[in-house]
Amino acid sequence: RHLLNQTSGFSTGSGMQEDLASDLSDAAIEAAVRRLADDPLAHAPGTVYEYSNVNYNILGLIVQTVAGQSYERYIQEHIFDPLEMQRSFTSLDPAAAAGMASGHLIWFGMPIPKDLPFNRGGLPSGHLISSAEDMAHYLIAQLNDGRYGNERVVSPQGIAAMHQPAVPQQTPEEYYGMGWEIGQIEGVPTVFHGGDNPNFKAHVLRFAVGLADGHSLAMGSAA
Repeated sequence: RHLLNQTSGFSTGSGMQEDLASDLSDAAIEAAVRRLADDPLAHAPGTVYEYSNVNYNILGLIVQTVAGQSYERYIQEHIFDPLEMQRSFTSLDPAAAAGMASGHLIWFGMPIPKDLPFNRGGLPSGHLISSAEDMAHYLIAQLNDGRYGNERVVSPQGIAAMHQPAVPQQTPEEYYGMGWEIGQIEGVPTVFHGGDNPNFKAHVLRFAVGLADGHSLAMGSAA
């Protein structure tokens, strides 16, 4: 929970160390985590919220160790396949072959193509590749108690736990949950998360719209 809630004690700076790395080996995630052995904690675990990509890389190593298979294979079998995310990828080459867009940097108002190395060691924290349609499938499961069509990837209790405010952030009335930020946009309750890697930025949000039956309706993503 400390890792999921960003209260592990690792600093934001620790998570930036992998940004320019390029390790494509099968041991890349484990190697990235082992490099943290001498990295001092910025806070005692469980005491302070500070976002760090380190937390998700550690979680990725836990996933593949417990599952007894690579992180990539686990994501494919337990998320991409049941959610019918057919244009989502865990590595660069098949994504490029499927027509992946080029990354860009805005420089003095102009978009400049950007192609920094892919890092398999940072895959759990920011290198999964997807399409807008596939992300809609993922968000439908988030809105539908973990179910997409006839498939369930997370229990209703798990979804509810992910969307609950757990740790206060520096911004008033904004919290971090288990992998999501929870707050408001112009008074509307919102669950959201943004992120970036050296080539791309993305933002996903889920916000409640008042309906007669009280259900949430709206979702969106941008990249």
